[in-house]
Amino acid sequence: MIERMMKGILSGAPIWVWPLLILLLFIGYKASKPRQTSVVLYYFLPLLGLMPINSISQLPFQTIAWACFGTGYIAGVIGGFALQNKWLLGKQGRTISLSGEWFTMLVLMVVFWMNFASGMMKAINYEIYSTWEFIALLTLLVGAASGSFFGRALKVLGYVRT
Repeated sequence: MIERMMKGILSGAPIWVWPLLILLLFIGYKASKPRQTSVVLYYFLPLLGLMPINSISQLPFQTIAWACFGTGYIAGVIGGFALQNKWLLGKQGRTISLSGEWFTMLVLMVVFWMNFASGMMKAINYEIYSTWEFIALLTLLVGAASGSFFGRALKVLGYVRT
């Protein structure tokens, strides 16, 4: 039974999902290593937080979905801003030095798998998918993960060593 379910999940997902997962795993792995990178990258980091917008716009209970996403997003901005202190080693001109961290991988996987789980739940158990509790939990988690990208970018862009 589990084998059949896994086969259905793997074959039922759109083909573009798997290259996206590989790309996100690659990005998360690269973030686990100390590195120097351009500040310009951080101008685009918040765009990763937009990945779930299309999925959220299709959920039932739109008021709850957007309220929870917004609440999670604000919490994520605050958390991401605070956490970035641990990894930001310095900034010189348009280059920043960062220590390695696995938080990026965690956040990317939360956004990816929550979107994946939403689509899967919609297909296999619409009763759960269409409850406000499922919607609230899903959008709070995705909102927090998405907001952390913006918070981290804010910290990097405004960084001054004290």
